[in-house]
Amino acid sequence: KTFKTVEELCNLYREACANGLVLYKGRPLKASTIRRNEGRFRWHLIPQLGSEALQDVTKARVSKFHDDICLGKCKQTIKTSKKVRLVTGGNGAARKSVFLLSAVYRFGIKKGLIDFNPCLGVEVTPDGAKQRWLNFEEYERLGSALKEARALGVSSVVANYIWALALTACRRNEMVNLVPSSIDEKAGGIRTLMKGLGEKELVLRPCGAIPLNHLKSICGPDQEWVF
Repeated sequence: KTFKTVEELCNLYREACANGLVLYKGRPLKASTIRRNEGRFRWHLIPQLGSEALQDVTKARVSKFHDDICLGKCKQTIKTSKKVRLVTGGNGAARKSVFLLSAVYRFGIKKGLIDFNPCLGVEVTPDGAKQRWLNFEEYERLGSALKEARALGVSSVVANYIWALALTACRRNEMVNLVPSSIDEKAGGIRTLMKGLGEKELVLRPCGAIPLNHLKSICGPDQEWVF
């Protein structure tokens, strides 16, 4: 079959993802990634670019696609049987939609269906990664605030959880899913499920004695989860 439109290639890519044939770092895409991508296909890629011929999509067209999502021109209300969802667009949605479109074109190149990727060189909004750390004074203020919160009746589990996040720089889900056996004092760190490395593969996140002692101090002998 000859694939002529962006929507046709998107559908072929989606089918390959569902069958575990699209890899990231040598592994099939996770189900959560496929679900997030599905929203981008349905709300951005296919409505705006789906009917266009693969060969006709230029770098300038991808740039306009990106900018339109940033400016909220794709805003729409999606009604389902259970809820109403407002699609607003924005910088993050625009950046990730361009990355997904690029992945679709790379897939098409590998399959011999297209010979170029119009997303290459398109400027996208920055990812918003924070280059900001608490200083000593701010850690002191946070610690004092958590002590005061405990005195006012805030759950000690919540206070311990926030303090552990501050000390280790773990992601929220990494800390939520932490089990006592993952605290590895000999290795000087905690073993967490690292994003992008599969559902069951643990990696060591090094940290000092203070956060390790904090985590060990709140673990009971028969506790299944740290929090």
